[in-house]
Amino acid sequence: MGMTPHSTEGLQVGTASELGGRQKQQDELLIRLDLAKTPDGRPVHLFGVFDGHGSEGHKAAAAVKKAFPTIVKSLLSKILSNPTEGLKEAYIQVHENLLEDSSIDAYMSGTTAVVALLIENQLLVSHVGDSRLIKISEENGVYTGQQITLDHTCDVTTEYERVKATGARVEQLQTGETVDGPLRIFKGSLPYPGIVVTRSLGDSVATRLGVLHEPAVQTLALEPQDRCIVLATDGLWDALSVKEATDIVAQHSDAQTAATELTNTGLTKLINLKLDDNTTTVVVRLDHASKNAATATSIAPTTAT
Repeated sequence: MGMTPHSTEGLQVGTASELGGRQKQQDELLIRLDLAKTPDGRPVHLFGVFDGHGSEGHKAAAAVKKAFPTIVKSLLSKILSNPTEGLKEAYIQVHENLLEDSSIDAYMSGTTAVVALLIENQLLVSHVGDSRLIKISEENGVYTGQQITLDHTCDVTTEYERVKATGARVEQLQTGETVDGPLRIFKGSLPYPGIVVTRSLGDSVATRLGVLHEPAVQTLALEPQDRCIVLATDGLWDALSVKEATDIVAQHSDAQTAATELTNTGLTKLINLKLDDNTTTVVVRLDHASKNAATATSIAPTTAT
């Protein structure tokens, strides 16, 4: 369902989240406008989506959502001076907090994460797993979408090779003679954990199988033509391509309407594809980035690792 929209000066955020045929909601989203300020007084905004998996995935996603604002705020100085190392440290602390939480069994449960920090025209993007962030630009009335994050699954050669090097078994699920679905990671001949993503928070059994909690981190300098970013769990991306999502966003100037339309359209397509999954979407309009692009203080750009 559509949620209460968020806004601050020059910034508009819309969110939507739906069960999508599942009995339990394991997705979480995070919006913290004006989380903190940089030493020179610039506001720092925090956005995230988290897709839990396993029997206690809902608890894992909720715990991670709760932990990130405090940890990011405590590490902000390090994140600003070295985004890659600072955000990696944040993920280490979030991961360790999750494993130490006695109320959550994180042995075979965990969560993906896409976390973005927006500081005027600087966008710091970090992620583990297959939730995604895309950036949408517009020039002369033509909208173009770009996927910023790369899914951490065994479809990526470097991820697959790391997992296989541990002795893990990687294969699709088989029912009778039918083999279907994404590649999953198993411990030897055992029927578990069967995890799809090669990076996550939690999932302590899978860390022995090459599943990392280290994020890929990127720093982007937003340009005047950049109109918005979209963060969403894989329920949306299993249904919609980047172009389809871009075309929907292009039809709406209001972030909340765009987020609701994306989620509803994604759910309809999931039903047609006979798939069921939670779907959670955050749309952030970047109108303020255009105004501040010329004068913003730069953070050294980085690329995903």
